[in-house]
Formats: sequence, structure tokens, C-alpha cells
Amino acid sequence: MADDITIKETKAPNGKVKYQAQVWFEGKYIASKKFDSRAVAVEYKKRKLKEAAAGTLKPAKERKAQRATEAVLDRPMGGWATLYIEAHGKEHGKNRIAEYDLVGRLLKGKTLHDFSGKAGGELIAKLAADWRHLRLPRSKHPDAVCASDEPVADQTLRLRLSALDRLIEFAMSKVPESVDFRGPTKPFGYKPPPAHSNKRTRLPSDDEYAALLKHFGANSDMSHFLRVVDDTGCRLSEVSSARGADVVFFGAAGHVLGGTLTLRKHKTASKVGARIVPLSRHVAEVLYARKGTYDDGPLFPALADANGVCKTFDDARTRLAFEDLVIKDFRRAFINRNVRSVSAVELMHIVGKSSLIDTKALSAGENNVLRAVGHTNISTTFGYVTPDQQGLAQVFTQTSRWLRIARLIESEARPVDARSEDAAALEKEMANLLARMARLGLIEATG
Repeated sequence: MADDITIKETKAPNGKVKYQAQVWFEGKYIASKKFDSRAVAVEYKKRKLKEAAAGTLKPAKERKAQRATEAVLDRPMGGWATLYIEAHGKEHGKNRIAEYDLVGRLLKGKTLHDFSGKAGGELIAKLAADWRHLRLPRSKHPDAVCASDEPVADQTLRLRLSALDRLIEFAMSKVPESVDFRGPTKPFGYKPPPAHSNKRTRLPSDDEYAALLKHFGANSDMSHFLRVVDDTGCRLSEVSSARGADVVFFGAAGHVLGGTLTLRKHKTASKVGARIVPLSRHVAEVLYARKGTYDDGPLFPALADANGVCKTFDDARTRLAFEDLVIKDFRRAFINRNVRSVSAVELMHIVGKSSLIDTKALSAGENNVLRAVGHTNISTTFGYVTPDQQGLAQVFTQTSRWLRIARLIESEARPVDARSEDAAALEKEMANLLARMARLGLIEATG
């Protein structure tokens, strides 16, 4: 067929004759093109047949597959990160999605080709070493800088590397089966950081708590924000997104005695729906005052950015020389204070999943309930439990450390609900009053 120089004549809509050179070789379609001159068409066909016979020109179908393969292998890793987020974004939380986006940006200029075989494994090892010392500022402002030049934590590095592995795996799944592409072969001895670093046990002391409130100003947004975290165990983003419309207060004789905060946006909302958090009397009074200012809108409009809250806290901690203290430690403090005061199931309803809640170390009452209803796992029972919000609010009023903190800072500022010297006696009296009113059904909503 190499000497077949048949040319097909066609007529264009304007009546002009065109000469089409169709190139086939060994029964496979190679190419086709139209020309105004028969001689040029013949020359084109001869040239293409010669290239096909020499093996330098593949059939059109093979060339198309090759282009598709090259598009996969040459796609920037940032592009793969975007595709991965589009395909799997709903499976991950907002912070995890941000991790994939970050890794995509860190891999600027890299393609799947770069992660092939031994060279690809060595590149991963190099990235692990580089990222260990790569701290990124919380702010996205072009001139933002990091407050620390310390290496990143093991968990941070592991999250980045696992995101990298997942992106490579995702990209490889899109490579055509006909392509002989080898994934990265990591060097001998390469190990990512451990899956779980040492558990954090740092808890803010009363003196540190009081000093921070003095630093921020007892009635400032940051002080109120910190008090909500310490008295509810909420995550920062949950407090930032709290709205007046989602807070209900209960009390008697014009006094706020507690309340509830309904969290409609939180880490596991897609799995468990809205979460209801009981409010101690102390934090209920704070939110009652803020609702009076902000009505049904966001209760912390000036602190809507959780990253900004962290930076403000970290700046204060540095200024006060409180070593190794982070704002999330206040959530840990709440859970530790209450883990023995309420059941594991109730605490899970309030703060969500936490490694601090041991669902295997159940009380005798909880084990009795499990046996009675035929459940083998407390997680199954979780969906059946409806916590007593008013009772829990009373418990958290009793376990709250606010009265101690108020006494530490009262010489410098009078917080929203600072008490007099006989505050402890008044606290006990109010708790007893609440219990009696609850039993008699006299407690009613005040807002």
C-alpha cells in the first residue's frame, strides 16, 4: 500500500474542486487532508506513507491516545488538587480540603511525570525535608510573615505528605491502562512522621486564664470569646459562627440561669446534624448581653475569622510569656473538668467527638442501659439519647471555674457577672434554687 497514491476529488460548496489525500497503512487509518492541487496532495500522501512505513508516524487512534496520556502525565499537580477537591470535597472537612489545596500550590511546576519511579520517591523524600521547615502565615495577605521559624509539628507534616500521596494516587487512577507508568519508589528508610504524636495535655491555669482576660480587657470580644470556649468546650469556628437566633435562655424572676446554643455549622454537621450545647449560668449571661447588642445576628462579628482569633491569642500569650499554650487548650480544659460529671454519651452530644472521651470506660448505669436495649457499642446508643439541657446547664454552672477567675481579676475590671466576696455562698443558693424550680416545672424561657 506504500505506493497507493489514489487521490479523492471532492467539490466544495462554492463549486471549487478539492483533492483529498487519505492515508492508510497496513489497514490502519493514518491521516487525511484536502488540498487545492492534486500534485501537492500526492506529495503529502507519499510523505505520510513513508513516515508510517518507517514507524515514525503512528496511526491516528494511537496518536490520540498518546495525546490523552501526555495530558494526564503533564497536568500540573495543582490541577490534580483542584480535580481531587471537586471529586472528593464532600468527604473531607474544610481544614482538610485546605490541606489539599495547599499541597497543590506547594507543588507548583511539578507534574505526575516528576513522581515516577525512583526519582519520584526521592522527590517525595526531599519535599518531606523541605516542608518540615516550611511554616506558612495564617493571613493570606501578600506581605504576611510567620510569627515563628520553628519546624512544623509532626502532625502538620504528616497531613501534608498524606495529602501528597493521595493526590498522586488519584492522578495515577486517571492514567490509561495502556500506559506503563510506575508510581514513586520511596528510598529505603524513608518514613513519614508518626500517625499520632504525643498527646497534648497542656491545660490553662486559673492564673493564666485571668491574666489573659486582663490583657484583652474583661468585657472585650476576645475575653467573652475565651469564656464561651472555656465554659462550653466549643471549637473556635463554632463560637465564631454562633448567632443570637440560635441561643435560648431559661431562668426565673428575671434572672438568667442557663440556656442552650444550637450549632448548625460544625465539624460533623453533615453526619449528626445540629448540635445543642447547654450553657452554664455564667456564659449564658455573657451571651444574653451580646444578644442584646447583636440581636439574632452573629454574636462575634468582629471575630468571624478563627485564624485571626488564634493569631490574637498567640500574640497575647507571647507577650505574657505563657509557654506552649494555645487557645484550643481551653476546650480541653472544659472536657477534662466535666468528663466525670456527665455521661460519655451526653458529653459527646455537647462537644462532639474527642479523644478525651473514653467511650469504652462506661459507668455502671451506662452499661446497664446498653444491656437493656441490646446495644454492644455506646456509639449506637448515642443516636437514641436526648440530653437534659437544663440539668446539664446546672452541672456546668457548678463545674465552671468562672467565679474563681472573677475574683482574680475583679481588682482590675468588673466582668459582666462578677460577684461579691460572698459569691460562693450565692452560687450555692442559686444552684439549689434552680434545682427546686426545675423539679416544680417553674423554669421558663426568658429569650
